[in-house]
Amino acid sequence: MKTIVFFADAIGQAYNCIAIAQNIPKDNFKIIFVADNSFAGMFSKYGFTEHLLDIHGNDEESQVAQSWSNVVHENNAAHRLPTIEQIDTYITAYYKAIVEGAIKANPLLKKALAEIKPDPICFDDVVLYPAFKQQGCPWVRIISCNELEVPDPKLPPALSGYSTSDSTSYARFRYQFLASIQPIHEQFNQFLADHHEKPYPNGQFLELSPFQNLFIFPRAVAYSRSEAFHWNKVTYLNGCVRQEAPYVIPSFGVDIA
Repeated sequence: MKTIVFFADAIGQAYNCIAIAQNIPKDNFKIIFVADNSFAGMFSKYGFTEHLLDIHGNDEESQVAQSWSNVVHENNAAHRLPTIEQIDTYITAYYKAIVEGAIKANPLLKKALAEIKPDPICFDDVVLYPAFKQQGCPWVRIISCNELEVPDPKLPPALSGYSTSDSTSYARFRYQFLASIQPIHEQFNQFLADHHEKPYPNGQFLELSPFQNLFIFPRAVAYSRSEAFHWNKVTYLNGCVRQEAPYVIPSFGVDIA
């Protein structure tokens, strides 16, 4: 029996991974979810094995320990602004938290993977964990949020919200994003170098997997790209729906018919 490891470090991504895992025959594969302690019980209630790690820790002063709800709350006012005005607030805070999380998580993931010895690793995230590439098995990237996480020069920048019919603002958004993200990206590239991985160009934090990449959304609404995918390495899942227990409508003791 082969072992598949799933990893996600956010609620939405975790639920998408659950839906994918539910479609894998359990008779042929053992599925293990590797996750932070804060996810305890989330995967086991769906019948999956959990391998929990102390990724985020208890240091309240650390950006890594700070919950995503706090990151959003601290930048709440930014969400009322045009996306280009969110770059210096929420977007940079978002990437800073993710990069710091990856730096702390990587040695824990490396140790966990050495113990589990997975056949493939599937992860849904926006940054690279060197432990996944260096485990010695195929790794699968899941893109659940936005196809624009995989950039294309003719398409809107990720997180911009811009239309494909108005490309006049692309260059300005990209310029400001790259300028603001550069210190965080330099920290990330140093992290990659420390783990013997090649640096990424400014603004890039993850690459397509050379093995397989899963896009959650329907191919029918995919962007028309100037740089075509290698289709034997990309699969559109055309949606993602979890199987839940039947919902029993509660009785309130009154006739509401």
